Amino acid sequence: MSANKNHALFAECKWRNSDTDIDAYNELKRKSGMFSFENMHLYIFLKGKCTARLYEQHIKGLVKIYTLDEIIRTGVNEA
Repeated sequence: MSANKNHALFAECKWRNSDTDIDAYNELKRKSGMFSFENMHLYIFLKGKCTARLYEQHIKGLVKIYTLDEIIRTGVNEA
């Protein structure tokens, strides 16, 4: 979790070879619900792939999903 004034970022890492399902989103949403920020941003980082049910939440804009392949492909900007 990272926060400032009215914004908070909550993230979950699922570093396994199997597909990650909607349960990961539901758990992250539950945990973030313990806090009250005006703007809550949810992220899930995956080693493997996500199921269609989880990807649907990404399409709706409820959570941002990044796979290991995407992270490697886009690289890391060094400061």
